[in-house]
Amino acid sequence: MPDDYEIFIKRVENIGFTSTGRPSDLNDFPQTLTEYCQRDSHYLVPIGKIKDRLDAKFYVSEHQQVASFFHHNPKHGLVSLSDIGSFYAERVNARLNPDQEIRLVETSCVDPATLTITPKHIKGRDSNYTSLKRLQAGDVLISRRRAYRGAIVVVPPELDGALAISEFSVLHLREGYDRDYVVEILRSPQFLKLMTIYSTGEMSGRIAEKDLRRLQIPIPDNHQRLGDTFKGHRQRIKELKRLISEEKNEIVALATDVIEGR
Repeated sequence: MPDDYEIFIKRVENIGFTSTGRPSDLNDFPQTLTEYCQRDSHYLVPIGKIKDRLDAKFYVSEHQQVASFFHHNPKHGLVSLSDIGSFYAERVNARLNPDQEIRLVETSCVDPATLTITPKHIKGRDSNYTSLKRLQAGDVLISRRRAYRGAIVVVPPELDGALAISEFSVLHLREGYDRDYVVEILRSPQFLKLMTIYSTGEMSGRIAEKDLRRLQIPIPDNHQRLGDTFKGHRQRIKELKRLISEEKNEIVALATDVIEGR
């Protein structure tokens, strides 16, 4: 088969049935059939571009556009995650010390909105996992499951030594790479979309660590300065949230005074 043979690939939203199997008037098939017959170039992928992934979702045009941002950048050099840090983490079987209390980090323990980790405090005997990753303060913790959530956080000093499940990748940055810069690029909508594109599994998609390691991000020459800028924005957000909370408390207090006749 010639390398320029083109395959029609399109993502559709409506298939004539609801999620419960009931018939629906919403059906993209007629329009899709028209586009197929017209050989709409927007949906045509040369077979030569299909390499090691037999995953139609991966080759959808809008997904390839996102991926292209991380394959070529006209202004900044691209560096793979495996080159900016190590993904090694000590493995621990908490069950071997059944009476020891551990701080367990599962995917539900990471809040993407507040960028905080709230571990579970359990005994080793109560662990459902035989292989956990020991965390170090400053590590970048990346949830590979449901990547679109953006559960990517920096391990704080108070959680040094906590144990994370294998659904997480642990990135220990090499010297010279700014943590504040890297973590914000990883949280960006574009990179979260890239992780989702590389994910497999429909109900609870996850990106394999081997694929995550190969992904590239731009590293500008002044990326440390950009990291300081990102950090400043995060600090302002934190302060604004504090002020919002205070204003909400004032509203509640004033309403309470009126209702209770104070």
